[in-house]
Amino acid sequence: MDDAVVVSATGRSVGAASKASVTTANRTVDYIRVPPRAWAREQGGSWVLVDAASAPAGPLDALSSPTTLLVVTSDAGTTTFTATYPAAALGLAGAPVTVTIAADGKGVTFTYAATTAGHSTVSRTTLRPSPADPIVTPAG
Repeated sequence: MDDAVVVSATGRSVGAASKASVTTANRTVDYIRVPPRAWAREQGGSWVLVDAASAPAGPLDALSSPTTLLVVTSDAGTTTFTATYPAAALGLAGAPVTVTIAADGKGVTFTYAATTAGHSTVSRTTLRPSPADPIVTPAG
């Protein structure tokens, strides 16, 4: 599956609460986490209470604590860093992972490539400001 998008996720976080949609194999599951609880539903379906650990966490949780962080370049409004994370912090196994971080005033993008079990993976996570409207538990 070269160059195939295997998983795509969008969402937002406000405080400890998060809302996400995760698509894989043409199937989308929506999640809402309002600690200590979480809910999931297939698009168009009914919300079901799930184990909070099975709902996606906000991306800042994994990306907030690199073991190293270095400025690489800063020009034309974009600052680029490299950061190193333990593989386990990104849900991977093996050696530490180097992540490129680009901040341009509109958002921050985290990109890395890794090989796990013989499969190459590229991950890109972009964080942008979003409305601070509260994330609430699903109705019904």
